[in-house]
Amino acid sequence: MTFRLLALVIFIPAFLASCATQHVDVEDAKLAEFYYSKAYYSESERIFLKLKEKMPDNYDLHFRLGNIYVRTGQFQAAEDMYNRCIEIDPSEPKGWYNLSLLRVKQAIHLSEQGHRKSHFTDPDFAKQFVFLRDGLIKSITGK
Repeated sequence: MTFRLLALVIFIPAFLASCATQHVDVEDAKLAEFYYSKAYYSESERIFLKLKEKMPDNYDLHFRLGNIYVRTGQFQAAEDMYNRCIEIDPSEPKGWYNLSLLRVKQAIHLSEQGHRKSHFTDPDFAKQFVFLRDGLIKSITGK
């Protein structure tokens, strides 16, 4: 079973249970998850945001929105969502972990920008950015 499928198998029942207890339209939750699984992030985001208005303290909604924002390059919005997850339940490791990964991705992005800016002006410094980026990538991929 792939990680993505396993995540959906675990996430959907927990999410639907939390929706049911707060009288939220379960069909919307299912549709948002369907769009998310197909990488239709704008459609999924729209529904998750509507659900978030009804359930402002739902950890899973904020977590899913954080994931959408990372995948669509909206790093500040993702950081806000993961920080909200941590506020809602600081004992849940998923928010901490994804916020950590996000910060590594931000560092990779910054190192790439630094490399582009210094490539022509300071080749030695440009090499340092490459080493930094490669080290960061290795830290999260193992490769």
